[in-house]
Amino acid sequence: MAFDPENKKITDAVKQIPSAPVTNKKNTSTNDVFTIPKMKKEEKTKNYTFTMKPKIRKKLSALSKSHGFKSDSAFLSYMIEHVE
Repeated sequence: MAFDPENKKITDAVKQIPSAPVTNKKNTSTNDVFTIPKMKKEEKTKNYTFTMKPKIRKKLSALSKSHGFKSDSAFLSYMIEHVE
């Protein structure tokens, strides 16, 4: 056996039926209602054309990917918006 049957504490603990947590409790409180937050309106984007050196473009792409941005333009937009 894995334990001494003479130890009363262990024997009693093994015999006890664990109580299951109550999960199907209906809650009518208005404080617990799940609400979906409204999406903030974002400004629409517009296409612009500008030039840059090819090595700068490669660096821009590497930076945007390494920081988890979905596109180079999203990375540029973020950087420009957060410059003080």
